[in-house]
Amino acid sequence: MPTVSPELPPRLTRLARLARARLIWECYAPTLALSALALSLFIAASILGLWEVVGDPLRALALLVVLVLIGRGAVAASRLPIPTRSDALRRLEATAGLSHRPLDTLQDQAVLAPDLWPAHRERARDQSAAIRRIGRTPALSPIDRYGLRFVAPILMILALFLAWGFGTERLRRSIMPTILPPTNPYSVTFEAWIDPPDYTGRPPIYAQGDLTLQAPVGSMLVVRASGARGLPRPRFTGPNGARFLTPERLGRNGTEVRTLIDGSGTLDWRIGPRLKRFTIDATPDAPPVIDSTNPPETDKRDRLVLVMDAVDDYGVDRVLLEMVELTDGMNAETAFDGPTTTVDTDTPPFAQASDRSLKLDLTRHPLAGRKVIARLVAVDGAGQHGVSEPFYTTVPDKIFVEPLAKAIIEHRGLLLAGAGDYAPPPPGHPDMDASDGSFDTYQDEWRMGRAPAPIQRAALLIEAVTVAPDPALFNDPVVYIGLRHAGKSIRYARSAEALNGLPDHLWKLAIRAEFGVLGTALQEMQEAQQALNEGIARRAPQREIDALFTRYNQAVDAYMEELRRNATIADSEGGGGDGPALGSVDQIQELLDAIEEANRIGDTEGARRALTQLAELLENLQLQLSPGGGGEGGEPSGDSEMSEEMRQQLEELAESLGEQRELQDETRQAERDEFREQIGETPTGESQSPEALAQRQAEIEAMIEGLQDRLGDESGDQPGSQPGDALQDEGGAGEQQGGQEQGGDTPGEGEAEQGGQGFGADENADEAFGRARDAMRDSEAALGRGDLRGSRQAQAEAIDALRSAGDALARQLENDASADGEATDPLGRQTGTLDSDNAEADIDPRDNAERSREIIEELRRRAAEAERNQQEQDYLERLLKRF
Repeated sequence: MPTVSPELPPRLTRLARLARARLIWECYAPTLALSALALSLFIAASILGLWEVVGDPLRALALLVVLVLIGRGAVAASRLPIPTRSDALRRLEATAGLSHRPLDTLQDQAVLAPDLWPAHRERARDQSAAIRRIGRTPALSPIDRYGLRFVAPILMILALFLAWGFGTERLRRSIMPTILPPTNPYSVTFEAWIDPPDYTGRPPIYAQGDLTLQAPVGSMLVVRASGARGLPRPRFTGPNGARFLTPERLGRNGTEVRTLIDGSGTLDWRIGPRLKRFTIDATPDAPPVIDSTNPPETDKRDRLVLVMDAVDDYGVDRVLLEMVELTDGMNAETAFDGPTTTVDTDTPPFAQASDRSLKLDLTRHPLAGRKVIARLVAVDGAGQHGVSEPFYTTVPDKIFVEPLAKAIIEHRGLLLAGAGDYAPPPPGHPDMDASDGSFDTYQDEWRMGRAPAPIQRAALLIEAVTVAPDPALFNDPVVYIGLRHAGKSIRYARSAEALNGLPDHLWKLAIRAEFGVLGTALQEMQEAQQALNEGIARRAPQREIDALFTRYNQAVDAYMEELRRNATIADSEGGGGDGPALGSVDQIQELLDAIEEANRIGDTEGARRALTQLAELLENLQLQLSPGGGGEGGEPSGDSEMSEEMRQQLEELAESLGEQRELQDETRQAERDEFREQIGETPTGESQSPEALAQRQAEIEAMIEGLQDRLGDESGDQPGSQPGDALQDEGGAGEQQGGQEQGGDTPGEGEAEQGGQGFGADENADEAFGRARDAMRDSEAALGRGDLRGSRQAQAEAIDALRSAGDALARQLENDASADGEATDPLGRQTGTLDSDNAEADIDPRDNAERSREIIEELRRRAAEAERNQQEQDYLERLLKRF
């Protein structure tokens, strides 16, 4: 019997599917029409934001009605029979006017009369060729005579068009089982601002009328809405696409959103029909640019001196030095492709530097004394790097003269050269890897015998030096004991990690052997300074900073005590050494107080600058008290007599300096009030106008001009003298004083570097007064233009110049006293011939506290004298406030 396919032809199969779909629509559409209409209207209202405006309970009632209608329609539809494929075939046959089910004949097989079946199927195939369409029966027209069924699709399309991008968010919010309060979109007020990254140092940027915000990349966008509760989520569209931001509730009727700006974009906050848009114009952070301008040099303190130019749009956070040891065949283009050695220069953050010097003490570095290829690397607050052109240099090393110190440095060099893994242990020892301390053998093949050859040589040399110590060589037991400890540590080490601390230990021993206890005290003070500097730079907790500051303070005290002891010994042996100058001690204490105060108020840059100044001052003290220094550079003790006229002029200079300081403070207050007005805040109202400040600046300039004229007349009365003669620095005190004064009015003030750098010790009084008057004219001109910031910088230069003038006058008094044979050393003793009256004078036994009390009592006594004029009274009051 022939085989007949049970399937219809493809055309009839497609029509059968369409017919069944039509039957299903005709069956269920009338039943579900009301539910679908309610759901469509609810969705359209949600997308248009209607429920955000009317809120609950209307939104909840509408949702409940929709759910009820959907439920009723679903129940009714479940009771209806589902149209089958056979029903679809009957619909096709009925539409074509066919009888006897020809479509079923095409799918059946013959059971009886197989000889007649092919003719019967051929007839059915001819009949099915008449089927061309699907018959349709109206489903919704009987119940919707006015065509309301077309309103829902039109509303849906319109809603999507008007609220494009917010449809799904509004629909989600409309069906959430939470209370949706009603909102009047036009009663909501918005404010937006940008919080730039901390490293930029910029103030917040507030949105103006155009609602366009200029923001550095990495800023925080803050938008706050007030006046309504339960606001919808805003949408931020940026370079990474669109996303909705979850708002945070502030109070009863406040909402705030925050987002990190990674590129330009828009923030849209749509409430009902109202759309609030904020446009963000993001500015990328450019990487820093740095260059080494001068060839590297080595200064007298064995420091590597580099001069750089660097700039960054928001400031350079750190400056690093990368080095690679120079080998045969190495070139600058590929030197830094592999591992490099990086040194942090401990440079405070800055915005721009021109010909700035970096002084790096690399004498302890493993590459000390070797030729390297180096480059400077600038790192900004965003972590971006800028590199300079590579340069060749030799890393400075410290020159040791004492034989024992040179030997220790040689041992240290061997340790550094032998850095590497130990050889694997020979087999046969079961406890080699024991962690319970049971490995206790001292045989060389298990310990030092596995070390690299340079380390073994270092151990043998240390043993040779210390096995039978020469008393003339080891005059310090600390050095001997430390060296023996290093030798035993090398001999009994089992791995390279056990030797990690030995290079630093040997370095300290070499310093002790070369410079004695003073060198150790200096080393400990420098380490404490570095630890404190690092703690301040990384904003360590206050408790840690306090501990580091206490340690540094103790190290400074120990160093100063050793300086005094060495000076006393040198003096008793006829070496002419002097203790630390009393003025220097006061400066040290002032800087210590400034460091503590700057750290307390969070002035990181001021604290670091004061640390640097204090380090320079302490090292200058050592240079002044070194053999052959003779105490040069010590400040005058103040015991030399001066004329009443000169004293009055110095007091007038101090008063002018105080006036200039007060003017600078008032200019700073005016600048702050001006900034408050720019950002929309209310100024304090305590500042003066630029015109009034300019008038005060002119008065101070007139005072300085009169003082300079009187000083010039007094110098001209002396035979052969000229104004400003004999005011040049002849020692290290000027350098020391200049090092202290750099960086600002007070060490913790955090001001920018003063323009007076480069003057100071070599500047006479006339030059300093001239520089002060020029700066005052610049300040007055800037105030006339309304440039408060430029005026304040010029005022800082004037203050620096007035200080230099005071220093020059003090040196003049010292030189005059020396010419009369009445000069005194920093401890108040007469200098000159050995048989002078004060050759055997004792040091003043009074301590600083007692002397301070005496000074304060004298100031109070003078202030109580009624016959003094008002100018003197004011001056004494200022001194009492200072002390």
